[in-house]
Amino acid sequence: MSSFQFRHLVIVITILGTLQMAVPEEAGPEPFVIEFFQTKAAFSGSIDSKASADALAAAIVSARPDLNIVNTGMEFDPGVSMPELKLLKSLVVEIALSTTEGVFEISDDSLLIGGLTDSVVTASVLRLRANPILGERRFREQLCLVPTEDLPEIPILLSTGESRKSFSFDLELKLKEEVTFEPPGIILTKILDLIEGTADPSLYPNIAPVPSAPVSMVETPALVEAKSQLEVTTEVIPEPPSPYERFGPVLYARNGIVLQEGQKELITSLPEVFQSDPWTGRPIIVRSLIYQSGSETFSTWISERRLAETVRHLTEAGVGAERLAPETLVTTDRIDKGEVQLLILKPQDYISPSEPTR
Repeated sequence: MSSFQFRHLVIVITILGTLQMAVPEEAGPEPFVIEFFQTKAAFSGSIDSKASADALAAAIVSARPDLNIVNTGMEFDPGVSMPELKLLKSLVVEIALSTTEGVFEISDDSLLIGGLTDSVVTASVLRLRANPILGERRFREQLCLVPTEDLPEIPILLSTGESRKSFSFDLELKLKEEVTFEPPGIILTKILDLIEGTADPSLYPNIAPVPSAPVSMVETPALVEAKSQLEVTTEVIPEPPSPYERFGPVLYARNGIVLQEGQKELITSLPEVFQSDPWTGRPIIVRSLIYQSGSETFSTWISERRLAETVRHLTEAGVGAERLAPETLVTTDRIDKGEVQLLILKPQDYISPSEPTR
């Protein structure tokens, strides 16, 4: 082979190698994503079948019937590897119930869970539910812990026990356009233009300005007599002492049934207190509060769930079930504090440490 032919062969091989490197690898399927918003759950990405998507949607609607399920670009690919459907449904329902603005994303090599929560326990619960479906996938957690008061107020309606007989995606359905609302009446900008116009005297040359004068109240004889009969008192009437001694309370995450930080230790310490004088053998009222923070159905449901969870935690900690008297109480508080009260009727001669000595 001559030197010319050798150089020509090297050039051809180099060009062929460059062309081979320039060919992009075939992209894999898009991750399957469920995003939870205030009034809807949006499905997108690749999933193995329409039946799987329908089953996940039905599970979410069963737990959160207030959510509207929308398809923002799903692709059904039988080649996509999905975990066991039962485990997937359990995880996405937990995200819907325990987080705000939650996100679920799964692909062949990773699993992502995100959202806002006010409970440090939520992350542990979600990780436990995610473990069986991780396999070789990398776990990515994007949960953000925020104070309860910083979570947005979202009125939530939970299931009343009735389930939908069927659920099916409309494959042509896309994200619905937001419905805009225009209140009736005159637009505010028009009112401001009107006020600005009337403030200019040059626009009304034939109308003399009216001099302004301070407004004063004339004290008529009847008003003087009424004022003389008023009695002002600064005496503060103390509230009567409560006949019940309060313990706890047990606190749950906002809009959830997960215990807040430190509550497990509180429950563990209560059996010893309840077995000591003067509380030995006395009935324990377990009172779960129903807040006005959302729909009546949700508030009642979450209160009853917290009540059942508290009874379970107390009995597992060693408190006799025969001593527990569970009940719910409607409160006017519009902020869900997740409170379950524990009360015991005081003996007649008992004085609480917080009460003044008689």
